[in-house]
Amino acid sequence: MKAQIKKSVSGPSMAPLESPVCLQAKVARDLMTPNPSSIHDTATPQEAADFLYRKHISASPVIDEAGRPVGVLSLTDLVWFQRAKDGHFKSQHEFYQASKTPLSKESKAKHSKKHTVRDIMTPAVFSVPPETPASQVISEMFHSQIHRLFVVDHDGILIGVISAFDIVRDLFRRNSFNARCVPRGYFD
Repeated sequence: MKAQIKKSVSGPSMAPLESPVCLQAKVARDLMTPNPSSIHDTATPQEAADFLYRKHISASPVIDEAGRPVGVLSLTDLVWFQRAKDGHFKSQHEFYQASKTPLSKESKAKHSKKHTVRDIMTPAVFSVPPETPASQVISEMFHSQIHRLFVVDHDGILIGVISAFDIVRDLFRRNSFNARCVPRGYFD
């Protein structure tokens, strides 16, 4: 018995795939999200948490002053940092209440070390140039077991990010269930 995919959102009708799926993208530039939101390595953990929350993203490239990627900051990194620091992650209300309340001498001593994103990020940087073949991009992500791959120009400056979802989006557009094309911007 064939499984049927049920449509739960508005959009094109979806049917089970009966043929192999193929990428439309030829190179990294075709897959990447250009000009990604990124956070500076000197930002505080609270600024980073606010940034991720406002952007509705689960991770961000971390860049240095020159715009070169130096790591990745994810929600997981923030959770580990907060748990190690004081056992829980402050709610927005707790954060703003604490900022209005003067700190005691003990609290000042406890909070005297200013942590930055560089202290808590994952420092590994996996990157490719924009002309890297799409098949090599997928192979690198698979074998390195990573969710995001940075695209950098010849000076090492971040120009894009390829996420696992970017690859799925390309497959969906290319194979456009029921032989229909999904227009650019459909998911944006």
